[in-house]
Amino acid sequence: TQSRSSAASDVYKRQGLESQGSGSGYKVTAGSILTQVDLKPGDIVLSVNGQPLGDASSDSSLLEQVMSEGSAQIEVQRGNSRFMVNQSFGLRN
Repeated sequence: TQSRSSAASDVYKRQGLESQGSGSGYKVTAGSILTQVDLKPGDIVLSVNGQPLGDASSDSSLLEQVMSEGSAQIEVQRGNSRFMVNQSFGLRN
C-alpha cells in the first residue's frame, strides 16, 4: 500500500539513503550508516545480493533478510566506477 511504501521510504531516509527511483538504487547521503563501511556521500547503492534496489516496500523485506543472514554483497556506483562491497551486519559482542 502507499502508506507502507511511504513508511519504508522514511526508514531509508533515516539511514541516510535517498531513493533514486524504482530499480535505480539509493544515494548515500552525509551521515549515512553506510559511511562506516567506506561508502561516501553521493555513492549509489545499486543492489544487494544481486537484487536491484529502489522500491522501498520490496527492499524492506530484502533488508530484513540481509540482517537475519548477517552479511551482504553490495553493488555500488561511484562516479563512472562500479564495485562490490562484502559486508557483515548484525549485533557484535
